[in-house]
Amino acid sequence: MPDNVDLPRPASLADLAESVTRSLRLVGVPTARDRSDAGAYVYVDESTDESGGVFVEWNLSEELRHVMMQFAAEGDLSSPRLSFIESAQGAMESALRAIVAAAGFKIDTETVGVHEFAFKVEAV
Repeated sequence: MPDNVDLPRPASLADLAESVTRSLRLVGVPTARDRSDAGAYVYVDESTDESGGVFVEWNLSEELRHVMMQFAAEGDLSSPRLSFIESAQGAMESALRAIVAAAGFKIDTETVGVHEFAFKVEAV
């Protein structure tokens, strides 16, 4: 995080999640309140094993989620529109990881447990 941006150091998972959310909003990334909203969804899994922690995932718009489900139901996995959606999803996930890492957090893409569409964030 640049020296001129003062975000408090997290003391708990909730504080860490709030700090990550603030970092994303600071650069203009829309954040989601829950999985049904489009944007960066930052959430806490309070499990005490390694699957617990703070996670970030990119949520597509409801319209694009519906289109993806439609393609899957029809078995049309070669559509250029589906390729666009998958590319956009991948680009946003990469951008989120880069932004969160640049803000000074540690990114873990390996120890995500049941959070297969997210990455884990840890304080440094």
